[in-house]
Amino acid sequence: MAERVLGRTLSLENEVHHVNKVKHENKTNNLVICEDRAYHFLLHKRQRAVEAGFPATWMKCAFCKHYDAPGNLILCKSGPQRQWHRACRITYRSYGGDYAKI
Repeated sequence: MAERVLGRTLSLENEVHHVNKVKHENKTNNLVICEDRAYHFLLHKRQRAVEAGFPATWMKCAFCKHYDAPGNLILCKSGPQRQWHRACRITYRSYGGDYAKI
């Protein structure tokens, strides 16, 4: 359906996002063509923030799981890229990076 509306075939990198999360509902107003998997993931991340009652640009702390403005979170570059509150990152490190000890 996305290809029909677009008028061309999608590239292998393109992914189709279903706005209402129902994969078999292929109405044109339910489809967003994403340039790649990373953009598709970003749409889901922003949709989760909005569904939780926050602005789409807010992110969830990897430690405490609370949403906050991007300026209040830091990006940890070691390992998987995650956003943390500074205090949460300090707490996590004080337990040796082991969630089970907390």
